[in-house]
Amino acid sequence: MKQYKKPTNNSDADEDPLDDDEDLDDDEELPDEDPLDDKPANLCNANLGYANLGYANCQGVNFRNANCQGVNFRNANLQDADFTGANTIGADFTGANLDGVKGLTLDTIVDESGNVTLLGK
Repeated sequence: MKQYKKPTNNSDADEDPLDDDEDLDDDEELPDEDPLDDKPANLCNANLGYANLGYANCQGVNFRNANCQGVNFRNANLQDADFTGANTIGADFTGANLDGVKGLTLDTIVDESGNVTLLGK
């Protein structure tokens, strides 16, 4: 059986591991916003089948050639999104902001109560 030595006393063991301020520079400022926040997502060729994106902010997102079959986009912000070549069969776009959307064809379904549903086709 192999024997292991007990570790020796580390001189840094008494220091607080969460008190590691030596890497921070007091004059250094952090940016106010993340530069990636301004860039829409690229979901080109993504498989999103039956995902729930209801109420999501998908403004300007690239859904080109993505599988969006059955996706819930209810009340989502899809302004300027691109669905060119995407499979949107059965996706629910009811109440979504569709201003400037590209490549999307919808069926409008009105039930006997007058409720309107927008489904991708």
